[in-house]
Amino acid sequence: MTGDQAAAPQAKRGTISPTMRAAIWQAHGQRCAYTGEYVSLMDVEIDHVIPIATTQEEFNKLVSANVIPPNFELNGLSNFLPTTAFQNTRKRARVPTETNLRHFLEIAATSGSEIDEPIAHSYSHVQKLLHLGQVCAAVEDRGLSPRRDL
Repeated sequence: MTGDQAAAPQAKRGTISPTMRAAIWQAHGQRCAYTGEYVSLMDVEIDHVIPIATTQEEFNKLVSANVIPPNFELNGLSNFLPTTAFQNTRKRARVPTETNLRHFLEIAATSGSEIDEPIAHSYSHVQKLLHLGQVCAAVEDRGLSPRRDL
């Protein structure tokens, strides 16, 4: 690999958690990023702006054109947009034109903080539930009962 080439995006299509899916959908105003149409949470699909099937050559061209950094993650938040099944199927594994690509990557990037907050909140909530479960298990194991005078 030469200095002007980026590492190949060895990404596989991953599963997006329901929390992540909802956060992406909410951050984009419950609308398809490509058409602006309302899309329900039940119907929303999460699209990779730059497809998972992007070749090494296509990826390197995008890096060389300064469209994306060499460490761009195909399964990162800056590559996810909410859409409809119709639009997702219509786009398929095609890389948009450079102008459209820059536009949609900018849209994806600007919503990152709006997505991170609900994810962090959800993670915090899950951690609290796990700790509570551990406390309850410890109480049961030791035959302890909660104090009534609290």
